[in-house]
Amino acid sequence: PQKYSCYITMCQGVFNNSETYIGCPQDTSYCTVNDEGFPMCINDNSTTGEKVVCTGHISCKEDETSGIAAWHKKSGLLPVWIVLGVVLAVVIVVIIVWVIKKRSSKTDDKDSLITTAY
Repeated sequence: PQKYSCYITMCQGVFNNSETYIGCPQDTSYCTVNDEGFPMCINDNSTTGEKVVCTGHISCKEDETSGIAAWHKKSGLLPVWIVLGVVLAVVIVVIIVWVIKKRSSKTDDKDSLITTAY
């Protein structure tokens, strides 16, 4: 079975009581209404209430008034870190190439390398 990570947290009444909400953690309970339309929260570990499937880089957020759960995409910084890593790698390579070219342009260094080899 699908694992749910985002449950509705309120029960809403119906008919004349449609503006009435009560707290109800629907990961371990479910909602129903009585004959007058008042919301009721039934604790029953074998049956859960309404839920939303949340997978990937998202988070669960419930509306404070209605308790309706919805998933929200997390703003990931991974692409930013990848771009910064590539830029840093290019800068390091450019610096290394620049230092090598600068050192190889000095004639004293070339002469000392040639004389030490003998």
